[in-house]
Amino acid sequence: MGNLTSFQLNCIIITIQKNFYKSNIRGLMIKIILGNKIRSLRKSVNLTQDELGKILGHSGKVISNWENGCTEPKIDAIKAMVKFFDISYTEFFEDI
Repeated sequence: MGNLTSFQLNCIIITIQKNFYKSNIRGLMIKIILGNKIRSLRKSVNLTQDELGKILGHSGKVISNWENGCTEPKIDAIKAMVKFFDISYTEFFEDI
């Protein structure tokens, strides 16, 4: 999984606090792995979070939340990313 940023750690802590009895560590790990994939794809084409957000119809803050594992993209955003980055769903989810 690599090193986590302090922002990612804060998101994990907040999520655990909000859902202490329902927390699913695997789910949190998936969000972080997926976020790292999105960040990697975005950086591979030299886009800022705001630029990718505009392309996908979201704000840069939403992209930041995805990349940091605080939230996860809905299926329509995943479809748009797969199309934009010209990759397969298998490639998109390969690390999960």
